[in-house]
Amino acid sequence: MENIINLRHLDISKTSCLKMPLHLSKLKSLQVLVGAKFLLGGFRMEDLGEIHNYFGSLSILELQNVGDRWNAQKANMREKNHVEKLSLEWRKLKLSLRNCKDCFSLPALGQLPCLKFLSIREMHRITEVTGEFYGSPSSKKPFNSLEKLEFTEMPEWKQWHVLGKGEFPALKLMGKLPENIFFLTELRIPRCPELNLETPIQLSSLKWFEVSGSPKAGVLFDEAKLFTSQLEGMKKIEDLCISDCNSLTSLPTSILSNTLKIIGIYRCQKLNSDSSKMNRNMFLEKLRLDGCDSISLPELVPRACYLWIQICQNLIRFLIPNGTERLDIWWCKKLEIISVACRTQMTSLHIYDCKKLKRLPERMQELLLSLKELRLWDCLEIESFPDGG
Repeated sequence: MENIINLRHLDISKTSCLKMPLHLSKLKSLQVLVGAKFLLGGFRMEDLGEIHNYFGSLSILELQNVGDRWNAQKANMREKNHVEKLSLEWRKLKLSLRNCKDCFSLPALGQLPCLKFLSIREMHRITEVTGEFYGSPSSKKPFNSLEKLEFTEMPEWKQWHVLGKGEFPALKLMGKLPENIFFLTELRIPRCPELNLETPIQLSSLKWFEVSGSPKAGVLFDEAKLFTSQLEGMKKIEDLCISDCNSLTSLPTSILSNTLKIIGIYRCQKLNSDSSKMNRNMFLEKLRLDGCDSISLPELVPRACYLWIQICQNLIRFLIPNGTERLDIWWCKKLEIISVACRTQMTSLHIYDCKKLKRLPERMQELLLSLKELRLWDCLEIESFPDGG
């Protein structure tokens, strides 16, 4: 077709199988192009950018072949003033919307049946996610294949309207945790400080969940009942991470699923232990408390194989619970006493910069039978091991 150099008007709107060929830019006389469908990989982005007189519908396929934003800008989409309908298609299942600062609403992404990964970042004008996000009202399970969902840096986002009919049924674990990463997630909602929820989202398949930077409401919710209902709906949850949620006062582990393996709580300043909401039978692989200054009796938090307690400034005494194999305590400036439960066989004990710690556990002799690693750093008040240690 590139040899028809005098061609002025081309209408291919009814030819659904025809993809635009190479060297379209050679059609120097072309004035009107209707219904174009471009297959990336079969032409260059600059070819698309050199023709301005597109009319009606425009389709761009195989967008996964665009290398970067600079390559995409060569299409000069802002100059396509006569395009009435734009269709963008990716063959791969990763989709990212980022830095669209003048966008007021999200498209009907729930209509994409094969979409597995969705990241929405830096959409500064978005104030609510409405039913339009899920697609048509007749859609029974929006985002049917979505496994990973991320909302990040949306400072004006206040409302997330949910349908309550099983959306996001496939949110789940994507791969194995790297050994040097403590927490990863499959639903991430960091730095959305205005966000609240009207009703819980159905997240029955979710395995990893992280919420951070929600200072107004504990874990996204104004009401404790909504928080509880949300957690109860996580039937397959394995990893729970909560950070910078200053209204979170307690973690009702009694209603959490037995599938839960890892809990991380960071900088939740009002969190305190509540024995009435404890699941005494819960035993985790890892539990990390970091910057939770209201914690004073961590023996009321869930038991775990690996315990990490850091910068809990009001912690005075600590009972190492049954089943603990590794314990790290860092920068707890008021900690004075550490004691040991009756059935603890630890292999690793690390204590860093606890300047008021006066003595090691009375049953230190028993611990030494199983300990393989013991590190004490900058604990200035300790003068000796216990008798017999």
